[in-house]
Amino acid sequence: MRLTTLMRRQWGFPRWMVLAVMGGLPLIAAVYANSLHGAFQYDDRHTIVENQLLQSMNVRETIGPAWWGRQAPAIDGGHYRPFTFATYAWNFAVGGLDPFGYHVVNVVLHWAATAALMALMWIVLPHPVPVIIGGAVFAVNPANSEAVNYIAARPSVLASGWFALAIAGFALFRRFQAERRVGAALAAAGLAVLGLLLGLSSKEIAVTIPLLWVCYDVGWSRKAGPWRILQPYAAGLILLIGYLAWTGYDAAIWAVFTGPQQPGMRSLGANVWTQISLLPAYLALFIWPFNLSVFYDVAGVASPWHVSVLVGAALGVVMVGFGFRWLTQEENPASASRDRERRAAGFFLLWFLAALLPTILYPLHAVFQEHRVYLPGMGLAALAGIGVWRGVSAAAEGSLVRRAALIGVVLVLGVFAAATVVRNGVWSDEVALWSDAAVKAPNNAIPRINLGSGYAHRGDAERAIAAYVVLRSWRVCPGAPGVGSGGGAGFARHGGPRHAGAGVRRPRRARTGRRGVREGRSRRG
Repeated sequence: MRLTTLMRRQWGFPRWMVLAVMGGLPLIAAVYANSLHGAFQYDDRHTIVENQLLQSMNVRETIGPAWWGRQAPAIDGGHYRPFTFATYAWNFAVGGLDPFGYHVVNVVLHWAATAALMALMWIVLPHPVPVIIGGAVFAVNPANSEAVNYIAARPSVLASGWFALAIAGFALFRRFQAERRVGAALAAAGLAVLGLLLGLSSKEIAVTIPLLWVCYDVGWSRKAGPWRILQPYAAGLILLIGYLAWTGYDAAIWAVFTGPQQPGMRSLGANVWTQISLLPAYLALFIWPFNLSVFYDVAGVASPWHVSVLVGAALGVVMVGFGFRWLTQEENPASASRDRERRAAGFFLLWFLAALLPTILYPLHAVFQEHRVYLPGMGLAALAGIGVWRGVSAAAEGSLVRRAALIGVVLVLGVFAAATVVRNGVWSDEVALWSDAAVKAPNNAIPRINLGSGYAHRGDAERAIAAYVVLRSWRVCPGAPGVGSGGGAGFARHGGPRHAGAGVRRPRRARTGRRGVREGRSRRG
């Protein structure tokens, strides 16, 4: 039996859906073709290049401890991400430390995540136009270029793909459960659980999968009995408790809420206020992704009454309000199609906020990063597909408005694709990447430090020293990642003891922003 026939009979996917998903691969490959020869960047060095566990020629021995060993939570740089680590081990076994293979895998994983999103969109809103447009927006959006180009950001791509698959499996489970198709329901439930487990083993953001299961039930399963509703959540709760206990994340989370803060880390309150203030920035990053940077000079916020926090909170409240209003609206037989679109839009609007919850609640080293919008961007891309379809369907068949809307969509996708290709070029090597960041954040030391390291890795001692020397006259944050030790190491390696001494000399004064101390990044969350 052909794949398209099997999927149509068992899962409801038509032939065009399979063709659309397969057609996304050459589209993504074309957009990211110039990224395949990019270099290892920043955290790629300690995650891959300098990671001794990847040097083993026996892949089984390499990845086994990452899954089951006593030190499993600490093997991947303090994270428990064994599935991600297994993909790195496979890359190393096949191609060693040639970055080409790692970039190929990242591009393929981006396509797989796009396919999972399109499958989920078809399940909740079975119409080709929103599915294709939403998938295309997500596939070529420049906001996703960091997650695809940056090999150390692979966890975000992997977890997002499993995230969408876990929600799709749950939606199918509920559908087959209502139809009393026991075998199909069990298979779909297995898909949902598999997505949850592999998502958690890829990155911690998958912990919010059950929250999206709840949102789905609020929109589509309210009329089912309480026992039928609660069944999958019991299994999900057991899995999450086991995951937190095995990884040791339960202690880390407890420490965030009750324990003393680590030196240099934001408090829980400061992190919550800061991240709420950044909600408009996360939204804008996906909608207008044309001033991207590997580093954002973002100020922390210490007060809930700061204007930026109030604006972000108001935006969040509006999004939650519209999301639940659309999600819970009863279908009117006279406008069933429009009500289905609205319900799906409400679901994906809530997706955006739910996917950001881990970043809002858990303080990470860097305040704001592009690859964190990858998973929330799935919800925004689906929302864009639904919105375009709603606007096009409201216009008369063959009308000028409909034609203009379709042409506009094609133009926007073309601009997004071109911007992604340009951004890929910036990620080609460390010097290009951090030169760009130094221009966009001229008053922060972090880009300049990493630019100096890029020159040092290239073997250009003169420019490395010049980049570090600039720091001596700057007013930078004391304790900013890399200030002192990073500069000193670069000077010692390429400039001799005299320059090394200059590199480790701490600048005299600290620069603060209006909303608090500005923070850089050390490791990327």
